[in-house]
Amino acid sequence: MFDCKITEQELAELKEKAIVVPVKLGDTIYVIPSETNYRLNVVNRREDRNKVYKYLVDEIRYNKYGFSIVSYIDGVPLYFNEKIPKNLCANFDTEKIYGETWFTTEQEAQEKLKEMKRNG
Repeated sequence: MFDCKITEQELAELKEKAIVVPVKLGDTIYVIPSETNYRLNVVNRREDRNKVYKYLVDEIRYNKYGFSIVSYIDGVPLYFNEKIPKNLCANFDTEKIYGETWFTTEQEAQEKLKEMKRNG
């Protein structure tokens, strides 16, 4: 028999390296415009676009930077990232960052929209 016990330090190291994804396949995520796009929608009189959008989690992809959630709309993949991957430039589409523009609950997304409206 093998002894599968690990030390507290080994467990802490494993937890530090683990990627924790807040959703599973088939879940719904809630997406709002980035702050920049929110303001552009106001300036362009397109406030109707400043709302919560719902997408299904069709895939979860992992890489050395974290995870991405993939939703397919008419066969076109939309990527929602945990954070901005280190290998992308500053012009990366920030509408796809977890906790800033996509959320696991509709309430969190609505609260962020209200905050953007207050900050104006």
